[in-house]
Amino acid sequence: MDGEGSYSSFLELADGERDRLFNLSFTDGPNADRTIKYKEEGGPVAVKVYNPVDVIDGKLFLAFTDDNGNDNVLNEKTAVWSLTDVNGDTLVKNENFDLFNERLIADYGMSIFFYNNEPGEDRDDINGYVGQRGEYKTAGATPWITFIQDGQDGFSPNLNVSLLISEVLDWINYIIKTDGKPNEDPKNVYEKLSFWPAVLALRDGEDAGLNQFFTPVPASTNIKSTVLKVNDLSQLNNVDIVFTSDRSKWSKCIVVESSNSKYALAGFDSEGKASGFSLRKGRSITKEVDANGDPVLNANPDSTGMSWFPGYAIDVETGVRLNIFFGENSSYDPQIFSTLFEAEGLNPKSGRDMIWNPSGKLLINANNNLLSPENFFGGGQHYIYVTKTKYNECATFLNNLKNPSDVNKARVLSQVTYIAMPLTNGMLSYKDGLIPEEFTFKARVNNDYKVSSIPEGRTGLNNGMPSYEINISGKAFGQRDNALVNHALDSISVVPNPYYAYSGYETNEISNIVKITNLPAKCLVTIYSLDGKFIRQFNRNEVREEKKGVGRGVVYAQVNPDIEWDLKNANGITVGSGIYLIHVKSDEGERVIKWVGAIRQLEISGF
Repeated sequence: MDGEGSYSSFLELADGERDRLFNLSFTDGPNADRTIKYKEEGGPVAVKVYNPVDVIDGKLFLAFTDDNGNDNVLNEKTAVWSLTDVNGDTLVKNENFDLFNERLIADYGMSIFFYNNEPGEDRDDINGYVGQRGEYKTAGATPWITFIQDGQDGFSPNLNVSLLISEVLDWINYIIKTDGKPNEDPKNVYEKLSFWPAVLALRDGEDAGLNQFFTPVPASTNIKSTVLKVNDLSQLNNVDIVFTSDRSKWSKCIVVESSNSKYALAGFDSEGKASGFSLRKGRSITKEVDANGDPVLNANPDSTGMSWFPGYAIDVETGVRLNIFFGENSSYDPQIFSTLFEAEGLNPKSGRDMIWNPSGKLLINANNNLLSPENFFGGGQHYIYVTKTKYNECATFLNNLKNPSDVNKARVLSQVTYIAMPLTNGMLSYKDGLIPEEFTFKARVNNDYKVSSIPEGRTGLNNGMPSYEINISGKAFGQRDNALVNHALDSISVVPNPYYAYSGYETNEISNIVKITNLPAKCLVTIYSLDGKFIRQFNRNEVREEKKGVGRGVVYAQVNPDIEWDLKNANGITVGSGIYLIHVKSDEGERVIKWVGAIRQLEISGF
């Protein structure tokens, strides 16, 4: 309903929510319509049932507050949370907000659970990471996109070549050398991901490896130190990145140069000799197409570095649409590489067309010397950059990079949360919308409960502080399910069966006891001999006992599930050995059990 935060849950928007939130991205400021609906078991607060008998269908409201509800900050030291029901009755009042929170709600037979933790905080084997996965809109669709992971190997059967490629792809964990700041990911939790944290690829200039041909983040001490002042793992957001051919959902964005000095030293300058992570010097394009199916150029001949990403990114905690942009290595000049590209089955303009259209080629045979940078094509190095800023067509980033100094590059990178290096197969033409099948990639981490820093991330329903509506539906005890009822009746049994003159329930030499177990609370149990003669009857009507005491997790005790039969008939006489029929009748149905007993003779010699 308001604010942001998530525990260790893979957040999943309810069906239709992503499109609804996308449409809201065109409105400014807090809006109650930004209240987000999540799928069951996919919400930011966990609801766990521990006593199904007491669960009650309905709505509950969880809200945070602190000692100053109007400063757009949730002060963890003074923060408390409360839980009320739909009638306004308070179930939990002003509970202190701690790191780990689980509160039993005994009257509802459930607990409320949330965990206040962010990436980089614990630095353990989880380190705030929840998960990542990609999904195609159509089940069984032909996969068309993959993502290169840091240090990934297996690209060549030649071990030496495979090791070299792994070295080329090793762009993460230079952050360990940052002065005065510990390594935020010592267990390398975030290293082998498809979308990896941008801050983990920051590095000093002298750390640039000999074969570091792929540089999604330029090696620069100035950039690194500046970015780390405001950006770290705790800034990672929970995002959905949608790839679509629907042009109405494309994102206007900057395009940054993916080339670096190694290509220039090899004689392959980028277009306009643009430095790494500066604006591409290519003419800006629109998302419209001309008669040849090519993108229409921007009307301003001086406009460079702007294009369209075929999709959008959205924050699934706040519902805010985010800026997203991509890179392109323009050192692959068509005048030099077009013949090779055509031989490799690639778009001859790939690398200098200002279009997000990565190929599936990590390597090309451009030079017999494997260590030449031009061999490492990387699909055109169309890196994807996901940010934490509200979508504004990358206007702020464009203004920053008009002067591509290290400081201005750092200003942009300080807002970048995730980077990915994609390879694709079977992309469509620009005219046909590029994307062959809609694909959504989801990145999830823990996030502290707090007020959203973006006004559009607030609904205004709780002054921006976290609040949630918990809808419990179809969980209440007592809703009849015939299949479950039949299964429950099938579980009724007699123990032991057969009975060989002894059971573990007997406490002395003269007692004879068996138990009829797993009985309904209300039922009629009648015992007959095999020829149908009446033996004994039990009229069972168990009522749950209320337990006394403050803070009990269970208010009512469970009913006793069995009755004891002392093997006597209605007249108090011990029955003889034989076969007996036990008939159980309840409101849910009936069950007949056959029981066999060998009754021991009373031994009086010991008296």
